[in-house]
Amino acid sequence: MSQFSRVFRREQGQSFKQFVLGYRIDRACEQMRRSPALLKQVGFDAGFRDLAYFSRAFRRRMGLSPSGYRAARCGQ
Repeated sequence: MSQFSRVFRREQGQSFKQFVLGYRIDRACEQMRRSPALLKQVGFDAGFRDLAYFSRAFRRRMGLSPSGYRAARCGQ
């Protein structure tokens, strides 16, 4: 493990990879609330290049699929 990884984990309480993943999902949530863009576009805009991975990671973090989140939180 690199020095950066150790310091980041100690300071943030999570790995850099987890931090970036959380940031991307938060960004996707924000875009879903602001825009009626297609979910695949939301995933791509948030930095995901694999839509299946986007869906799995989103569900793991948010407890809902991206479409379920949009329906529940955004009324769409």
